[in-house]
Amino acid sequence: MIEELGSYYIWAHDRYRKVMSDLSDEEFERVDQKVGKSVRQLVTHMILITAYSYMDEDSVVELSERVAGSDKGSLLLLWKEVDLQMADTLKSMSTERTRMIQTPTGDKQAEVPEDLYFLSFTDHNTFHRGQLLSMLKSLGRPGISSDLFYYCFERGGWQDTPSEGNS
Repeated sequence: MIEELGSYYIWAHDRYRKVMSDLSDEEFERVDQKVGKSVRQLVTHMILITAYSYMDEDSVVELSERVAGSDKGSLLLLWKEVDLQMADTLKSMSTERTRMIQTPTGDKQAEVPEDLYFLSFTDHNTFHRGQLLSMLKSLGRPGISSDLFYYCFERGGWQDTPSEGNS
C-alpha cells in the first residue's frame, strides 16, 4: 500500500504544480495573510520536508541552498524531482525496519515503523496542499481536488490491490 502512496503523492502535487506554473512571479512571492507565507515559501517547505524523509541532513542543507536560488520554474521542477525520489524510496521501504523521529526541539524521540514514518510525510504535505488551495483560491485560481478518492476514481482504483477477477 505505501508504495502506491508515492504515486498518489506525485499525482496530487502535479495538480498543484500545473496551476502554480501559471502564477505570475508577484503572485508566487506574495505573502498570504491567512497562511502567513507565500506560495514560494510553502513550496520550499514542502520540498525540504519531503527531502528530509529520505536524505541525510547534509544533503538537505545542500538542497536548501539550491532551492533558495531557484526561480519559480526551476523550483517547481525541483519539487517534482524530490517527489519522484521520495516515491522511488517508498519502493524499497520495509515494514520490518524502523526509523527514529524526534520533536523539532529534539527533546523527545520515538521509534516508529518505516511505513508510518513515510506516511507522516505524506500526511503533513496533505495539510500543506490545503494551505496552497486556500492561497490559490485567494488569488482567483480554480479549486484543486487532490483527495485520495479522486486519484482512485481517475486511475480506476487503488493499483496495488487486485480487483475482482484478477486475484
